[in-house]
Amino acid sequence: MDALKAVRERYGPACVNDEDLDQIFQREAARVTDARILAELLAPRLLAAMGAPQSRETRPAPAPPPAPFPASSPPTATADPPGIADLLDGMLALDHDARTRRPR
Repeated sequence: MDALKAVRERYGPACVNDEDLDQIFQREAARVTDARILAELLAPRLLAAMGAPQSRETRPAPAPPPAPFPASSPPTATADPPGIADLLDGMLALDHDARTRRPR
């Protein structure tokens, strides 16, 4: 959410609507859930196709539920709303931060 805070500080609080963000996060959470289910269904088939022995021990542990997103506070600066490139840069920065903090 640091990227969102930075965008709002630079372009003003009205540049990104909280309701739109909530809808985006809900859609992305649903996509992640769908991907996890698909992976659980396909993993045994892929193992069988590769000739690997199947066992319950090869199943990954279920992922914990995603943490709720903190409520954003409106910044005081006003300017032009961000462009697509600015929003994409912010999303990529968040993704990079999440990947570098995730234990492997």
